[in-house]
Amino acid sequence: MLVAVGGIGREAVLRLLDPQLVVSNTMHWVAAVGLAINAGAACLLHAGRREASTSAACRTTSACNRCNAIHPS
Repeated sequence: MLVAVGGIGREAVLRLLDPQLVVSNTMHWVAAVGLAINAGAACLLHAGRREASTSAACRTTSACNRCNAIHPS
């Protein structure tokens, strides 16, 4: 881990001392793909959160209207 951090730090200092031209078209496509992946992951996690809260509600009530099941108290 320290080797990776050192390598990234070294590269950052070298780029600060000698800036390189940025290929903006590639940068925009990579950013768009990353945004789409993060948005999809957020949607999946949010959907899982809703299911988890529903099952928790079922476990805490003796008769659950949402899942039509009767749970022992």
